[in-house]
This record gives sequence, C-alpha cells and structure tokens, in this order.
Amino acid sequence: MKRIFGSYKIIIIVTLLNYLLFSLVRLVFIFSTYHLNHSDIHSSLLFRALLKGLQFDGVVIGYINFIPLIIAFILNLYERKILYKTLFLYYAIIYVLSYLILFADIPYFTFFFSHITTVIFNWANTPIMMLRQILEDTYFLSFFIGFLIFAFLFVMLLKKICLCYQPLSFTISPLKNLILFLLLLVINFYIARGRITAPIKEGHSCISSNTYVNQIPLNGVFTFIKSITYKTNYYDTDYAINTTKKILNVQNAGNHIKRDIVFNDQCNKYNVIMIIMEGMTLYHTHFKNNNLTYELDTLSLNGITFTNMWSSGKHTSNGIYSILYAYPTIWSRRPTSSSIRTQYCGIPGTLKQLGYVNTFFTTHELSFDNLQEFIPQNHFDSLIGISHYKPEDIVSVYGVPDHKMFEYGIRYIHRFTQQNSQPFFVCFLTTSNHTPYVIPKNIHFVPKSKELSKQIVEYSSWAIGQFIKQCSQFEWYKNTLFVLVADHGFLVQSDNAFVPLSIHNIPLIFYNPYILKTKYISSDLCMQADVYPMLMNLLHCNYTNNTFGIDIFNQKRRFVFYSDDNILVCQNDSFQVRIHKSGSSEIVSLKSLNLPFNEIQKIKNIMTEYTLTQIQTANYLINHRQTSCTHQ
Repeated sequence: MKRIFGSYKIIIIVTLLNYLLFSLVRLVFIFSTYHLNHSDIHSSLLFRALLKGLQFDGVVIGYINFIPLIIAFILNLYERKILYKTLFLYYAIIYVLSYLILFADIPYFTFFFSHITTVIFNWANTPIMMLRQILEDTYFLSFFIGFLIFAFLFVMLLKKICLCYQPLSFTISPLKNLILFLLLLVINFYIARGRITAPIKEGHSCISSNTYVNQIPLNGVFTFIKSITYKTNYYDTDYAINTTKKILNVQNAGNHIKRDIVFNDQCNKYNVIMIIMEGMTLYHTHFKNNNLTYELDTLSLNGITFTNMWSSGKHTSNGIYSILYAYPTIWSRRPTSSSIRTQYCGIPGTLKQLGYVNTFFTTHELSFDNLQEFIPQNHFDSLIGISHYKPEDIVSVYGVPDHKMFEYGIRYIHRFTQQNSQPFFVCFLTTSNHTPYVIPKNIHFVPKSKELSKQIVEYSSWAIGQFIKQCSQFEWYKNTLFVLVADHGFLVQSDNAFVPLSIHNIPLIFYNPYILKTKYISSDLCMQADVYPMLMNLLHCNYTNNTFGIDIFNQKRRFVFYSDDNILVCQNDSFQVRIHKSGSSEIVSLKSLNLPFNEIQKIKNIMTEYTLTQIQTANYLINHRQTSCTHQ
C-alpha cells in the first residue's frame, strides 16, 4: 500500500488527537467552573463557545507543530529511527507541559475568574509553600492527581503513535515531499494564527454578553504565552507624563509627578495601625446585603468608610504595593519582585521622615512574595513573620491564624510604647482568608455559616474585631488611627461586567472614635493608591506626594483603573473598559443608559487614555528611579 503522506501522517494523527483532548479538558473546565456563572446559558451558546475554543486551541497546536513538520520533511527524505524518537520526545515534553497548564488553569480560574498567566511565576521562589498549598487543598490536589493520570496515558498513546508506527515501503519524490511540506506548512500557519484575516486575540473570545461564556473559548496555554510580554509605551512620553500630571493636578514642571501638600494647622502624629485584609471583598459585608462580617460592619458604621474602593490587582503583592506605596500594578508584573530593586516612598517612607518607627507583620514565611527583601528596603524597621511565633500555633501553609498574629502584635506594640516615645506605624497582613482554609480550634468563635469558605470570612472579621477591642484596653489606643483595607476582593458572584466587580471592590475603613469626630459612609470613587494621601490628610502633616494617589477628601477621582493580569480595567459607576496589551479596548455599561454609540465610544477612548497614560508614566518613573522619597 502506498503511503501518500509519509511521516506527515504522524503529525496529522497527533494534531487531531490533541484537538480532541483540548476539547475534553475544556468540557472538564465547564463542568468544574459552571457554578461561577449566575445566569442561565442556552446550550447553543455553550456549543458556540466550544467551537470558538477550537480556534484558540489551534493556535497552541499550530505553534507546537512547526518543528515536527520540519522533522517529518527530513524523515521522508532520510528515514532514521532517531528522528522518530526525537518527534516523540518533543511532542511528549511540549504537550505534557501544555496539559499541566490546562489542568492547573481550572482551579486557578475558580479562584481568580481568569485564565492562568505568567503571574504563577510569582510564587516560584517559594516552591515548598506552593506544593503544600496543592497537597493540603483537596480541590487543587484532585486536579493534580487527574493530571498525573492523564499525562501517563497520553504519553503511552503518543509512544504508540510515534514509535510503534511501521512505515510501509513507498516512494515519494523530493518534489512531492516539498509540495506536501509547503501545503501543510501553509495550513498550519493559518491554524496557528487562529483566523485567516488576522491573528486571533483574547478579545475574539467574546461571543455573548455573558462574561463567563466569553472565558470558555480561551485556554490557559494561550493566555500564559500571551502574558509573557507586556507593553507600556502607547503614547509619546511627554504626552503621557503631561496627561498624567493633569489627572493628578501636578503644577510643577519636569518629568515627574511630585507635588507639595501643605496643611495650615498642626501635624497630628497619631500612631497608625493598618490591617491589610486577605481577600476581603465588599461583597462579604452588609453593604452588599451579606452578613459574614459583623465586626467589620460595626466598625464601618462608627468610622469613615469608603464603599466604592477598588484594588489595583487581584494578588496580595499588588495590594501591599499599591496601598503602602501608591503606585499602580503594571499588567501581571509582581511589584515586590527581587528583580525590580526600586525604592518607593509612600506611607512608610513619609512616616519615617516624620520620625515614625515602622513594623510589618505577617503570619507566614517572609520569603513569600519576596517580602523579606522588598519590605526592609522600603522604609520598614522590623519585619515579623512565621519564625517569631510559637511552632504549636502554626496551623497551615500560611503559618499562624490571624488572631495569633494580632495577639503577638499587641504585646509587641505595648512593649514598644513602654520603651519609646516615637510614634509607630504597624502594618498587619492577614492570611487566614486564603485557601487552604483552617478554622482555629479552642477559641471563642462560633461561625453562623455552614460552608467553610464563609466560616473563614466570619473568623477573619472576628479576629479583627477582637484585636481592636483588646487594643482599646491600652492608653496608646486613644492616639492610634486604625486603617482597614483589603489586598483584593474575591469572586462572590458574576455580573455583566468584563471582570466581576466583587474581585476588586473592597472596603476601606478609617476608625478611632477618639480621633475621628465625624463618622460617615462615602460612595466616592477611590483606589488603593489613594489610601496614602487620605491618611496624610487625617494626620494633617505636610509632605511631598510623589505617587499616583489622590486625596479623596478634597478631590474627586474621575475613574479607577486596575490590573486583572492579562488586561487592564478602567471603570466608574456607569462603565467598565477592558484594555488589551495591544492598546485596543472594549466598553460595557454597568447601568442602563440611553446614550448614542458615538458617545459611548468617546467615553471608551477617554477611559483607555486615562489608564494607559498613567501606566506608561508609572513605568517611566520606575525605570528612571524617580519613585523614592523627596527629602524635606
């Protein structure tokens, strides 16, 4: 029998096999994540999403196939077993890695409501911690075991296709071989593009108004590769900086955003205790008709609370960076990375200039998110982590529970006040509200919810409430301003936005009845970078603002913007704009507005420029080392 396609037959079989397997994994993805969608989806729409997914799968498969096509071309001219083994090893390694990403993408999506990106490398410096995260969480573990079984069966089948294939005697001329090679190369080229007219982009996954459905066609390998590079230069540098200066109301000349803030009355050097709450979305609170955070709700009604507050990203490192140093997250870049040795100012630097002693508390290993390097080089005097607590108090991969950190913190603060007359700034980073969830035993906490994921939210709120009650027993409490803000939100429900609002909508609470003579709840737009100038307003201390933060007490913010890893988002109360790395963008209405198409497009362009000019300016200032404190 004449073998018309020669060695190309192996590639065709493997290609069809992986189209099938990619689709099967996508079905597992739908089965595992469908509960995140809160609206009915017609089966025909799911079918359309699956078909659209073949285009994105083709991009991955197509790029993988370029090297095998060359190997097959050589095989048809000069058959050697070593080439068949090379083909097998190449496919085995590349596809096993691809399926590892696809399997990991499912629990990742469940947690973040977006597909996997290079942000996973942010935890590469703590592999033991991440391995424990997988092994101690049954949901993650189930997908890891599933992947191992799947990978073994796939490699066995691949071996049979590539190595057990017995070529029949045939004659194929070099000319026919070349024609077949070029024909398959052209076909593969268009498969790898995803579309005939132009290369496929993430935005082409949108086939409906349902955010969840629009995520189905994408696969983790595609989004991972797309996230490797990011772009920050979209405008002329001077234009971007000058536009940013107008937004921030910077009057000074030069390529910087420094502005001197002067108050006419006395500087109040209150002690400051900041609590950065892990994954505490506003949607957990009574402001969104939930009843999981009684203690936080009580504090919010007796302080100054902002309910229209937005996180700069959806990872803890984003929150630490933007809250403390008032800079925006740039795509999926980890701002606390050891490779970015930039010194910032923000809250710790400014308070340090005012004579404060700064301490950072967390519950876990200090190597996580590179805190052991980033925090000390950015104006903190002390860093407290897992090694400071009793070994018997460690309950999970993330160290001690929140209330144990707070108990240690109270003793630390009280001892400091007994020995020092300087004001202090203490920042606590909670972690209990992070998987794997562990409810501490033998404490005076009784959850009302039955679900563990809700019980841990109740516990986190309880621990904060207990901490502030215990603080109130000491004299230094009366002169201490409490700032409660989350590092990011959490996926509680989907909606008609491109990025579900619950992931980034977080509470901000300023609290102390001895200091704050008025209490109110504000719905003014604000973002994490604004915490810094707002805190300085409450202290009334003169300072130089060299950040992207705006004092919301005296100035209105037109839009907020943040990173959702592979995309940037800009929004206000009426619209949300999704911005891709190419600079293209789409807009969705968050309210029912009767506006003409041209007007909506104009708003989209304004919001896109608002975001990209500030992102470009931030990158410029970081690269030119203009982020540090200005000496006063």
